[in-house]
Amino acid sequence: MNLVRRSLETPELSLSYVEGPKSGPPLVWLHGVSGRSQRWRAHMEAFVDRWQVFALDARGHGRSGRTPGRYSWLDHARDLDAFLRAVLTEPAVLVGHSLGAMQVVKVAAGSPAAVACAVLVDPPLYARERPETDFTQFRLMEGAARSGMRVEQILALWAAPPWMSEALQREYVEGLMELDPENLTVTINLKAMRGFAVDEYLARIQCPTLVIRAGGEGGALPQADLDRGLSRLTRGLGVVIPCSGHQVDAEQSTAFRRALDDFLRARAV
Repeated sequence: MNLVRRSLETPELSLSYVEGPKSGPPLVWLHGVSGRSQRWRAHMEAFVDRWQVFALDARGHGRSGRTPGRYSWLDHARDLDAFLRAVLTEPAVLVGHSLGAMQVVKVAAGSPAAVACAVLVDPPLYARERPETDFTQFRLMEGAARSGMRVEQILALWAAPPWMSEALQREYVEGLMELDPENLTVTINLKAMRGFAVDEYLARIQCPTLVIRAGGEGGALPQADLDRGLSRLTRGLGVVIPCSGHQVDAEQSTAFRRALDDFLRARAV
C-alpha cells in the first residue's frame, strides 16, 4: 500500500497525516490516546481498493506538533475539523477509536456536511461520570513515556497480552516514544473531558453512526452507556464484539473489519 506522508499547517500546530491513492470516497482513521497513524495500517490495507484512506497523528502524537496545556477532546476535535475543511472536498467516513471516536462525535455534530458516516470504536462516552475507572494501564504508559527509556528497554519489561504480536507490541511502544505524556495525564485526571457535552453532540448527529462496543474485559463502553448513547442518536446502530478489550480492532481484527464493511455496504457509501 502506497501511503504519502503530508502535513497541514493550522493556526495551532502542524498536523501530520498519511494519504492513500484516490480509489474512492475518503475514509479517515483516527487513533486513540498514545497511538499514531501507523496504528491503522493493516485495516487501511483492507479498504484501500475501494476508498481513499487517510490517517491522522493527533496533536501531541506521532509527527504532529505539541500543544502543552491544550489536549482536551475539544482541542483534538478542532484539528479533525480543520483537516476535513482544508484537505477533503467531499463528505468522509470517519472511523475513530477511543479518543479518536470522541473527535468524531464532536465533528459529526458540528460539521454535518463534512461527514457521510461515523464509526465510534469503543468510545469512552461517559468516562467523566465514572471517576472510579481503573487507569492503572494508562499510569504505566505515562511513566514509560516520561522515563527516557529506549524502545528495546520497554519491550524487555513489558508483559504484553497473548493476542498481541511482536510487531504490534513494537508499534505500541514506538507510539509512546512519540507521545507528549500530557495526553495521558489529562485522560487520567479527567480534564480532557471538560466542556464535552456528549449527549448534546450525539443528539445533533444526523449521519448513520455505528457504535462498536468491546464485549470483553477492559472495554471503555459499558452496555448501559452504549444503550444511552444509541438513545440519543437519530440513526445509530450498536454492535458488540465479544471476547475483546478496549483495543477491539486489534484483538478481534476480523470481526471488527466485518462489522465496519457490513455497515458501509449496507449504506452503499
